Amino acid sequence: MQIARYASLMAVATGAGVSGYSVTIPEFPPRLMCGRRWRDAKPDARLLRVLSVRYIVAEFPMQAEGLIERARFGPTFVYENQSAMPRAFVENETAAHIVVYTSDHVVVEADGPGTLTLSQIHYPGWRATVDGRMATIETVDSALMGVSLDEGHHVVEFVFDPWTVKVGVITSVIGWEHCSVGWLIIRCVDYGGR
Repeated sequence: MQIARYASLMAVATGAGVSGYSVTIPEFPPRLMCGRRWRDAKPDARLLRVLSVRYIVAEFPMQAEGLIERARFGPTFVYENQSAMPRAFVENETAAHIVVYTSDHVVVEADGPGTLTLSQIHYPGWRATVDGRMATIETVDSALMGVSLDEGHHVVEFVFDPWTVKVGVITSVIGWEHCSVGWLIIRCVDYGGR
């Protein structure tokens, strides 16, 4: 599954557009089309920058502002986006230090003021604290997570804790309990009839 706003952001960032669902964004064309399909794509180095994309590999030469060719291997070109930002940064381009990074828990130390941007998709179920106090997660560049910081040094914690998972666990436990009780009744009746 793809998140619509992420797919839209990647369509603009890669310059390749989106033509429907694909496992990859942009869609990965058949081998014979690799050299032609995205030849006219114009990546947006600024968006790639906030997505922390430092390198682009292409089967054709690319002309895009902010990309510098770094290597060539046969028909394959490697470009560097020198303005790529780290995975977490404050809008004044102050780097932030990621202390913990797991799939459901991120801790960042950063200096404000400004918006701390985490190059991760803003998805329902994430919550944030700044210095232990609840904070509002903002959507940055139409798809990424951000938190406003006041002046000074801060510890920002993002935790993925969706209510849907809790409801799913409770529903599963109730269902499992009912199945277990039903199985016991069937087994008791079965043994009683022998």
